This record gives sequence, C-alpha cells and structure tokens, in this order.
Amino acid sequence: MKWKNRLRNLFMCLILICLTGCGKQDDVITELSYVGNAYELRYDYFDSEKTYQFELKAGDVLKIDTECTQGSIDIRIVNLDNEEIYHNELLASLSEDVTIETAGRYIAVLTGKETAGGVHIYVKGDT
Repeated sequence: MKWKNRLRNLFMCLILICLTGCGKQDDVITELSYVGNAYELRYDYFDSEKTYQFELKAGDVLKIDTECTQGSIDIRIVNLDNEEIYHNELLASLSEDVTIETAGRYIAVLTGKETAGGVHIYVKGDT
C-alpha cells in the first residue's frame, strides 16, 4: 500500500513540474531606446505589449520602420482619446510615413505575437 502512495505522489510531482515548466516564454529584448520623439525596440522574441508616448505638432511626419523575421507585430498609433490614426499588423518588414493632422500627445502601441525583429518610430527630420 505504501508503494502506491509513493507512486501516486511521484506522479503528481511529475505533473506539477511539467505544468510549471511549460509556461509562456519571456520576451527577449535586445535593445530599447527612446529619446524625445524617437523610439526603437529590437527583440529576438517579443510576445507582449509595449507603449510609448510622442508629443507631436500638426504637420509632423511620423516614420515607422519595422523588421519582422518571424511571427507578427501589431502597431497602432492612437491619440489620448484612443482614436486610431494608424494601424497595421505586420508579417514582414515595412517602412511607412504617417502625417499628423492635429497637434497633441499620441501613443504607439506595439503588440508582438511570437515575433523577432525590430521597430523604429520617429519624427522625420528629428533624427
């Protein structure tokens, strides 16, 4: 009878080890820099969300450069009322310009989905 209890306990421990060891992989960020209206994020693995705020003037051109070598990255630019001025879910590398019509504070929302690569967002002419 004792050996059955020990075997059951061993089996439960093995299940517990498997369940705790099979969690979500942590993000592997290789570079994160932001100065004023420039934000750069490089990653070997990114499966979460990051945000960055920009203070922009009417007529500013926001440059969005991405490199996506696996997975996908969802990029949204919203104002403080959460109104979307840009949205793109990328499966490949891309370079786009977004012209700002109204001065104010904007938020870049980056959502990685098991992706690798990088994102560089900046005001054209500032860098």
